[in-house]
Amino acid sequence: MFTGSTQFPWRSLEHLRWFQVVCALNPLTYVSEGMRSILVSGQQSLPLWLDVCAIVLAIGIFGSIGIWGFMRRAID
Repeated sequence: MFTGSTQFPWRSLEHLRWFQVVCALNPLTYVSEGMRSILVSGQQSLPLWLDVCAIVLAIGIFGSIGIWGFMRRAID
């Protein structure tokens, strides 16, 4: 949860570049930034199109890994 930018805006980490990169690897960051951009007007957050693309990509990657793991165990 902490690296998912739920407690702070992602752009506020510009002075901690290494932590900004760690947070960018967490898919929850894009969920919280998308919610922040929809619910709070005037707040500087990531573009909504970037949030949606990252969420769809994460669902595709982790969904494929989950299905592959399930099928590998189910067939054995």
